[in-house]
Amino acid sequence: MSFLSPGFFALVAAAAALCQVAPARGRPGLLLALSLGFCLSQAPIFGALYLAMGLGSYALGRTLASERPLPQRRALLIAGLAAVVGDLVLWKLALPGGSGPRETAPGLARLAVPVGLSYLSFRLIHYLVERYRGRAGDRGLVDFLGWLFFFPVLLAGPLLRFEQWELRRPGLAEINRALLRVGVGLIKKAAFADSLGAWLQPALADPGGYSPGVVLLAIYGVALQLYLDFSGYSDIAIGLGRLFGVSVPENFDWPLLKPNIAEFWRSWHITLYTWIRDYVFFPLFGFRAAPWKLYLGAGLSIFLFQLWHAFSWSFVLLGLFHGLGVIGWHLLQRAKRRWRRLRGLIDHRGLRPAWIALTVSWYAAGNVLFMTTPRGALAVFSRLAP
Repeated sequence: MSFLSPGFFALVAAAAALCQVAPARGRPGLLLALSLGFCLSQAPIFGALYLAMGLGSYALGRTLASERPLPQRRALLIAGLAAVVGDLVLWKLALPGGSGPRETAPGLARLAVPVGLSYLSFRLIHYLVERYRGRAGDRGLVDFLGWLFFFPVLLAGPLLRFEQWELRRPGLAEINRALLRVGVGLIKKAAFADSLGAWLQPALADPGGYSPGVVLLAIYGVALQLYLDFSGYSDIAIGLGRLFGVSVPENFDWPLLKPNIAEFWRSWHITLYTWIRDYVFFPLFGFRAAPWKLYLGAGLSIFLFQLWHAFSWSFVLLGLFHGLGVIGWHLLQRAKRRWRRLRGLIDHRGLRPAWIALTVSWYAAGNVLFMTTPRGALAVFSRLAP
């Protein structure tokens, strides 16, 4: 069943009403049953795999939080993380846009794509690491599985952390705000994003059939479309979470109004960005690394931010493009600290609109790779040449 279908929302409304009248002790199990049913409807072939990953990680998490010697717990953590990451990488190679099995058996990816595997894997990595660190409390299996499979965030986030998982009974005012948030998300995604995509994407797919002006309009228009699409989906997920009394974290903070590409990515898919920061950047590069390590870490983080979509040349190039953009911005910040005149020029209030325009243009240019292939992107930009 589609996440945006009327039937889906009818079932959600019935489930929310049922959860409202159910006793507090029975609500976690009821919501878990609903989430598992949704998971099976989206990925029926992989339901057993997902459940096995969840049960295995829960058991391993309890061991990681035990009184075993530190070397044993560290070895178990490494083994658990290797299993989760290895499984994710294996299936990413089979996803559309990746490489590997799909090239020799393209029907494989269409027949059996593990929907939502990335977000499930990210949640499991977070859980295992935090259990090892002693920061994630020891909660029951139903609570754990309810968090892991919570259906509004199962497919595309936001990434809800284990310590944020709390079921409350929402009041009437919160239900009204939740419905409003879902409505805003539906308008952004279905009314605006889908319409923009249908109108503008053909110009990127076949730039030779359109004038340079239309192609340029498509580049910027598709950038707006992707923002409305992704943020609209997050709005729906946040609103649905509130219907069940779950505070799903915010995921977008007006990224198209940020004056530099580093702030842009800190404001775009915030929960994924902070996940990469906490579980990639800090463990590999530390809190007070040398400047060159910080720049490398920032660039690598943004590179991985892009590459997780799919293992393909488009996303490799997109990761390099945005990673170099972030490194360039940090180098500019370093130059500002050395030369006062440069700092005054760059930070001048009157230049903020120009910096915002430059940031949006950088993001829009990268989206051409996101929407096409390296050869297709070359055709798009060649169409703009005089």
